[in-house]
Amino acid sequence: MHTRTNHVVNKFFFRHDFNHTFELKTAMTTIDEYLDSALLKLPHASDRQLCRELGLGLGTVSQWRTKRSWPSDKVIVQIAHLAGINELQALIDLNIWRTNGDIQQKYVLLDEKLKSQVNRNTAA
Repeated sequence: MHTRTNHVVNKFFFRHDFNHTFELKTAMTTIDEYLDSALLKLPHASDRQLCRELGLGLGTVSQWRTKRSWPSDKVIVQIAHLAGINELQALIDLNIWRTNGDIQQKYVLLDEKLKSQVNRNTAA
């Protein structure tokens, strides 16, 4: 089990079709929270160290924090893995962050439906 930070408080569990158990968190809602959580897992934690760990240019994390760019799908999965965050939730969150308008609303709806399904499955 991964160590959790205090700001990650709400957890839901659900069964995936391949009988793997995943954890979904509702508390992490910004790229900064993902990055900070990943940094907690690294020795000598810094944005530069995170860039090195992910094999990226040294200013990349700074660009994400200032919303000038977003990580790729592959990289958000790496960050999620480092941070102990469900990869599927990270992909949904990434698409919420980097889209807008009607498309963003569709991702928000998808996120809400997934969490609603998880709540029903855990209540049963």
